[in-house]
Amino acid sequence: MILKNEIRPLLELFAALILSFIVIPLGVLHNVLKSIYHSYKLNPFNAILYFLIYWLKFIYQIWNAIKYLSHHLAVTIDLFGNATSGEAIEDIVTSKEETYFGRGDITISAATGEIEVKRKLNSIGKWFTKALNKMFNEESHAIDAYKREIKNKQIKKNKKIKNINTKIIYKCQVLEDQEEQNRQEKI
Repeated sequence: MILKNEIRPLLELFAALILSFIVIPLGVLHNVLKSIYHSYKLNPFNAILYFLIYWLKFIYQIWNAIKYLSHHLAVTIDLFGNATSGEAIEDIVTSKEETYFGRGDITISAATGEIEVKRKLNSIGKWFTKALNKMFNEESHAIDAYKREIKNKQIKKNKKIKNINTKIIYKCQVLEDQEEQNRQEKI
C-alpha cells in the first residue's frame, strides 16, 4: 500500500502524458472544425466575429491552464528547494531544530511561517520574512503559508477519518446483511 502511494503520482503523470498526445491534438482539431462549421452558417461579418470570439475564448482557456501549471510548478520548485536546502535555511534563520525545514512536502514559506508564529526567528529570519512579504506583495506571506499548511493537514485528516468511518459503516452493513441472511436460512 505504501509503495503504491509512492509510485502512483509517477503513474498518473505517465498516463496523463500519453493521453495528452491523443486528446490535445483531437481537441484542437475539433475546435478548428467546430469554429469553421459554425462560422459558415452566419453572414460574413457575424462569421468573422464568431470565429474571433471563439478563438479568443479558446486561447484564454489555454492561458488559464498555463497559469495553473506555472503556479503548481513554482510550488514544486519550492518543495524541491525545501527538500534540498531546508536544513541550511533552518540553520540561517533560526537556532530551533526539528522544524518543517528539509521536508519535501512543505514549502520554504510555510516552514518559515511556523518559526515566525512561534517567534523563534533570528534577525536574518526576520529579514527573510520581510523579503518574502515584499516579493509576494503580502503582509504576512510566511504565516499565511503556514496557516494554509495547517488547514490542508486538517482537511486530509478529516478525509481519512471520513474514509475510515465509511469503511466501518460498510462493514457493519455487510455484517447486518449476513446476519439477516443467516436468520432467513434458519427459517
